[in-house]
Amino acid sequence: MSRVFVVLASWEPLEALFDRQVTSLSEQTFRDWCGVVVDDASGEDARRMIAERLAHEPWLRFAPQSMRVGFYRNFERGLALAPSDCDYVAFCDQDDRWLPQKLERQVSMLDASPEAQLGYCDLRLVDEEGRTIVDSFWSLRPHRGRFREVLYNNVVTGATSVFRRRLLD
Repeated sequence: MSRVFVVLASWEPLEALFDRQVTSLSEQTFRDWCGVVVDDASGEDARRMIAERLAHEPWLRFAPQSMRVGFYRNFERGLALAPSDCDYVAFCDQDDRWLPQKLERQVSMLDASPEAQLGYCDLRLVDEEGRTIVDSFWSLRPHRGRFREVLYNNVVTGATSVFRRRLLD
């Protein structure tokens, strides 16, 4: 059993950005995780690129799909593959890049707060070359940690959150 299950949704990913994200996953300091890349009916070239890249990542399996359903339903496909015995679930997109301690920090915060169901963090917006566009997403959508502000300002994106598996149930 891995403690964290990562769902990476993809569709026609740019190879450089996909590689950057998979590399950032493999560089996580928290090692007790596994995941799935759920591809939303990309073309043959993209599916081949994904399969070749994942051949070197034993903790990520590939789940190509034949029917396109859009990003929301594609993440649902990934959630349906979450093992019942994992503790946490995390989302990521094909063009993200996680800092090495992302999972370690979020899991340790949730482990320290048994009543918390979801943890989230800020994010930095960058261009395709990795140059910073906006240093803090929260500066675009200010909040002070109050539930109402977090909800109305939409500051919790899928890629910034980790949640307890029982919340999925």
